Amino acid sequence: MQQDRLPQQSRAHGTGVLTLLSAPDCHLCAHARAVLEELSGEADVRWREVSTDSTEGKRLAAAAPPLRPVLLSADGRVLAYGRLSKRRLRKDLAILHEANGAEPPGG
Repeated sequence: MQQDRLPQQSRAHGTGVLTLLSAPDCHLCAHARAVLEELSGEADVRWREVSTDSTEGKRLAAAAPPLRPVLLSADGRVLAYGRLSKRRLRKDLAILHEANGAEPPGG
């Protein structure tokens, strides 16, 4: 599980640190990790994973949609859940970067 202890919001990185809420033995969670790893390689996308088994994960899961995984923005908004679409997530991250006054990923 990736641990990221960086500040949750950073104008330099546009989106801050995204949080992937995952569950054990979840094939869609494995897919989400792969998508996020690929996007991290293409652009300055930072993310961390929190398991629903952890104290923080249980707290986040209580306020999130019941499907796993759930991808949350740095401010706690749901960006996506279930099977992540790389194309849609790339588009949503570009919008977040622009809204936060940063250059779009890869731009």
